[in-house]
Amino acid sequence: LLSTRPITQKADDLALVEIDDASLDKLGPWPWSRDIISDVLLRLKEVGARTAVFDIEYLSPSKIVVNPDMVQELKDNVGTQRGKEITDEIFQDNDELFSKAIQFFGNTWLTVNTEQIISVSKEDDEYARKRFLLTNVTDPDNLVKKGNEAEAKANGITPGFSPALNRFIKMSQGAGFTNIIVDKDGTRRRVELLNWQKEGCLPQLVLGPLLKELDVKEIRRTKSNLILKDALKKDGTRQDIKIPLDPNGCMLIHWTPGEYVDNFKHESVMIVNQLLECESAILANISEFTRVDLTDAEGVALSYIAETKAILEDAAYINNFRSYIFDACNGYDIDGEAIKSPNEMGESLQELQAAYFDARNEFFGRVQNFYKGAYKSEIQIAIESLLGTKAITNDDAQMLTAFFDNAFDGLKSATELYLDTFESIHKKLNGAFCIIGNMATGSTDLGSTPFKNFFPNIGTHANVYNTIMSGEFVVQLSAWWAIGAAFALFLIFALATLKARPSVQNITGGILIAASIVGAVLLMSFFGIYVPIVAGVLIEFTAYLALMIIRFSSNERERALIKSKFGAYVAPEVVEQIIQNPKYAQVGGDNKELTALFSDVRKFSKFTEIVNNINGEERGAEHLVAALNNYLGALSDAIQSERGTIDKYVGDEIVSFFGAPIDDAEHAFHSCAAAIKMREAEEKINKEFFKEFKYPKCAERPWREVALEESWDDAQTKKYLAYVDDYNSNGWIPMLLQSRV
Repeated sequence: LLSTRPITQKADDLALVEIDDASLDKLGPWPWSRDIISDVLLRLKEVGARTAVFDIEYLSPSKIVVNPDMVQELKDNVGTQRGKEITDEIFQDNDELFSKAIQFFGNTWLTVNTEQIISVSKEDDEYARKRFLLTNVTDPDNLVKKGNEAEAKANGITPGFSPALNRFIKMSQGAGFTNIIVDKDGTRRRVELLNWQKEGCLPQLVLGPLLKELDVKEIRRTKSNLILKDALKKDGTRQDIKIPLDPNGCMLIHWTPGEYVDNFKHESVMIVNQLLECESAILANISEFTRVDLTDAEGVALSYIAETKAILEDAAYINNFRSYIFDACNGYDIDGEAIKSPNEMGESLQELQAAYFDARNEFFGRVQNFYKGAYKSEIQIAIESLLGTKAITNDDAQMLTAFFDNAFDGLKSATELYLDTFESIHKKLNGAFCIIGNMATGSTDLGSTPFKNFFPNIGTHANVYNTIMSGEFVVQLSAWWAIGAAFALFLIFALATLKARPSVQNITGGILIAASIVGAVLLMSFFGIYVPIVAGVLIEFTAYLALMIIRFSSNERERALIKSKFGAYVAPEVVEQIIQNPKYAQVGGDNKELTALFSDVRKFSKFTEIVNNINGEERGAEHLVAALNNYLGALSDAIQSERGTIDKYVGDEIVSFFGAPIDDAEHAFHSCAAAIKMREAEEKINKEFFKEFKYPKCAERPWREVALEESWDDAQTKKYLAYVDDYNSNGWIPMLLQSRV
């Protein structure tokens, strides 16, 4: 149903920083050493990202590794005092770098798993609970706890509290739980926003930072809503945000349709890491210049030498400055206050960061000035001067020219790639709410959504963010409303179509089921109201099917009854018309004009004597019945072929009507046509009879202008009372003819 109401707003400040297939191809299989993610955090801070939320659980420490930057320096300083110092620094604690980067970024949010998947110390558990659990949730009916317990029971989850490593989480701004509700069909449609703990409530992964940004002072849980009181809007005003919840307290995610890559902003960790590669290439190219100390013809050192050394010194200063800032990142105490460093000079972390990034901007500006300035022409002039004084040979001059050309070209290429990449990332992530997670093909962090069978879970959190910030919520009605409505509609349908024809009942029932589905679609499309219609539609369909079966059984019995009553007296086509329109067989009387046709065997008694004389008394009756059946059958077929109704067989006499029970405007014509066919049938019969018996004479007497009264007696027998106006001159002849129909 969500496809009928696509969300109209997509957060333009939301970005997904992804560990994708390209990142794994370049940086190696997951998990990476944590210095890579540390550098990513620094780069995100530099491009202006406002929030970094990790959809990655850091629950265990990593190994200490060798610092690759120190290896070459150690080779160059073996046996020296610096070499001894390097030995102490050669091992790199990437977890320490990552923890420092977490606080350096500032607004970093880590994870707490609400299942008991690890054991933590009592101190670490108390720290995480006291610092990150919300205590401003008003829930007098304990609905959060009840909803959590219901979902845990339904999904077979053992509730717990498993925070990220203390050395990481104590450096973060906050934490939230990543657990997502998976429905029984494997689809992710809903998410819990709060998880009850004894000391307070833990927010969902993206709800935590949103509560901070929106400056929410109170969270109120009602039966069907989670209300964020006085939330701060972008325009500076405050307004309550009312989030509709399902019966277990979950928010229905208003998923954005379409492909994953088409929703929100995406940035690969590989691209962010490219900044580090470019920076390393810049320093490597600058270092190339220091390999040649070129002088002019008078032996004066060229200015590029001092400039390249100064640039490298700037780079070293920047690295030392970063280390100084990292030393000031000591985490937060249990009350959320930053722990100060003993050597702190009084500057705030924000001031230090601003100075650090200014120094980096100046560094890259100086590098640009170097390859754009007069240094290259100065070097070329010096080479030509040295060649002119025979200080160097032509080969030397060519070699030097090629060396410096390559150095300048390499420096320019690396620097411009860095600046272009930086600008691209800055344009995309400046001011962005970033969610960092793994969405590579081989990741286990994939799930199914109402639109896609395979969808990265990082995108689930993005849709939670977008649903809340857009305000385009989905309101779920209880399934009992759908069931109640189904019963009510079915009752109305049953009563309204009680006396209708079966075809009308069937069509109306189908329309009812279709209308229920269309109604649910319209509620979702125009009002964002989700009605769980499956149970209701199943009830309607089952009841509709049951009624169809009952009606079919009843109709079959009625058809059988009509066939048994009329089949022997009227043509099959007439029987079908009576079945199609049962009013012709209804109880009651009716007055109408019709034609009656009478047929009998003239001198039947004499004919009986002839048969008995020829065959004897014992076998005469048998031959008489056979002859009579042959005679009556042939004439009855003629009557029925012209839509006549046989009312009664009176011995050798056939009493029939035309125009009843089915109306026939040409009943007189059809009676005459039947009489002609009867004559033709008699000719054939008489020829057969003449061989054995005396010729029997038959008479057919059609009478018109007959008023017919029809009624049913208590034995369900059709009675006809005929009044004939033109038989003899003495008026009418009453005749009571009775037969079972």
